[in-house]
Amino acid sequence: MNFKLKKIFQKRYYLISWFKILSQKLMLDILGSGEKILITSIPKSGTHLLEKVFAEFLNYEKFGDGINRLYSINSEGRFSETKKRLSWLPRSAFISSHMFFDDELYQVIINKNIKVILSVRDPRDLVLSAANYIKEEAHPYSPHFRGTSLEEVINQGIIGIDGPLYVHKPKKLKSPIFKDYKHNLQGGIFETCQRFLRWEGVGQALRINFEDLVGSKGGGCDEKQKETILRISEFCSVQLLDIDLDNIKNNLFGESSTFRKGQIGSWKKVFTDENIKIFKECSGDLLVKMGYELDNNW
Repeated sequence: MNFKLKKIFQKRYYLISWFKILSQKLMLDILGSGEKILITSIPKSGTHLLEKVFAEFLNYEKFGDGINRLYSINSEGRFSETKKRLSWLPRSAFISSHMFFDDELYQVIINKNIKVILSVRDPRDLVLSAANYIKEEAHPYSPHFRGTSLEEVINQGIIGIDGPLYVHKPKKLKSPIFKDYKHNLQGGIFETCQRFLRWEGVGQALRINFEDLVGSKGGGCDEKQKETILRISEFCSVQLLDIDLDNIKNNLFGESSTFRKGQIGSWKKVFTDENIKIFKECSGDLLVKMGYELDNNW
């Protein structure tokens, strides 16, 4: 496609998307009576589950459905867009994101009276899920990791691009692509989790563990799932009946373009001794702080 023509189509798509958002905002400003919700999750920690809870069971609308999910505020050119979308967020709507904590954005959240739901997962399963996503050719940068073992990809996910390169760097890999890949994985797993966990210290945030939300279909507990959904509904001022909870339990799990197995503790079957060694060296007491281990002797 001609470059100029392509730019015209991109600009038209962008304008149409923002027109849809504006229309949605005007409608919800009149009809909406619920809370304003920002979902922020560490990638591969069950974002689609929370989106499904809000969109299908709590009758919230996903705000700006025609625009890609907001990623890290460190992504180039995204900071002003992020602030704008947060400022425009109407009642009874949610924005889905993979967004680190940031003081400036937090001020927007306070000023606009937005509530935050943080989704986390056992970091070992996060790393494994991301590595499998890459190995299955589903990730945009999967071609650059062909020929590497799953063990090597897991090590790279633990350490991050800034660490020693356990994954072979292909000769044809261009530096801008390499830079984008670093942004996508958000560095090593310790750095990534720490930057998301800062949301826990704010008064308008609720932390949800992936393991508590998946229920028995994901290797968890149905009773814990019910309790977690009730916590979410109460946080968002929505009253659920028992029949609603049964409906959520039966229909929540699975179904998303990036969804694999969603099972708890899969790392135990896959991590090698080398993976465990590297993880312990790089993560410190992260698992203890997050409540996934009592000490570092796992």
